Amino acid sequence: MFDDLLGQYVYSFTELPDDGKYHYAQRMYVRRFSEEGRKQVNVNICDDERIEVYVPMRSKPFDMRHFMDENGFDILLEKNRRLDEESKAYSEAEPLTYESKLPFLGEYLPIRVIPDNDSRIVYLQDNAIYIKDGLDDTRIRSALLMLCRNKAYEYLKPKVDHYAGIMGVEYSRLEIDDGRRTWGLFHEIYKHITLSRRLLLMNESIIDFLIVHELAHSLTLRHDEEHDFEMGKILPDYEERDVAFNEACGLLIKQGWA
Repeated sequence: MFDDLLGQYVYSFTELPDDGKYHYAQRMYVRRFSEEGRKQVNVNICDDERIEVYVPMRSKPFDMRHFMDENGFDILLEKNRRLDEESKAYSEAEPLTYESKLPFLGEYLPIRVIPDNDSRIVYLQDNAIYIKDGLDDTRIRSALLMLCRNKAYEYLKPKVDHYAGIMGVEYSRLEIDDGRRTWGLFHEIYKHITLSRRLLLMNESIIDFLIVHELAHSLTLRHDEEHDFEMGKILPDYEERDVAFNEACGLLIKQGWA
C-alpha cells in the first residue's frame, strides 16, 4: 500500500549549486492513492503544481518508485511546459535583453557582462547581475534562476532559523526547489520546509511573510483563525503582506518569471 508515501517526494534529482552547499530537488507529491478496480497508473498535473497519482489497489511502494524513475522527468517537463504556456498567455513583458533589469530581492538590477576570462555563468556583484555574453531571452531568464538557486539556501536558512526561534517551533530541514506557483510547503509528517528559489525574486517583507506562514503550519495545518493568530503574533501586518504577496505573484506571472 502507499500510505508510507503520503506527502513524500517520489521523484527527485540532484542539481548542486556552484558552491555545493545543499541538495536542490524537483519533487512530486503523492496526493491520492489506490482506487478499487484500477488497473493502471494515471497522473494528473494540477494547476498548483501538485501531481496526483492514481494507482492500482494492490500496487507496492517499489512499483511506484520504479514508475517515477521511468517517467518522473517527462512528467516534470510536461508540468513546466503547461506553466510556460500559461505564463506566456498572461505575460506582458518584452523579451529580455542586456538592457533589461532583473528582479532580485525587491530591486530591479542591471545586467553586466562577465569578462571572457571568467568561467562563471552568473553572479551578483556591486548591485548588478553579471551573466555571460550572447544569451537570448530564455537563457537570460535561466541565468537569473540559477543565481536564485545558488543564493537561496544561504539567504533563506538564517531567516527560517530566526523565525523558528521566535515562534518556539522546530523543523527538521530546509529544502530548496523550483516551485513556480507553490512558493512554500510544510511537511506535516517529517516537519521539513520546502521553499522555492523564486522567492528571491520578491522583496524581503514578502519572503519573511512566506517563511512565517510555513512555520505556522507546524502549529496548525489548516488556513484558519488559529493560523492567522500565530502569524499575527509575529507579523502584526501579515494581512497587508498577504495582499502584497498576491500582487507580487501576479506581477511575476505577467513578467514571465512564474
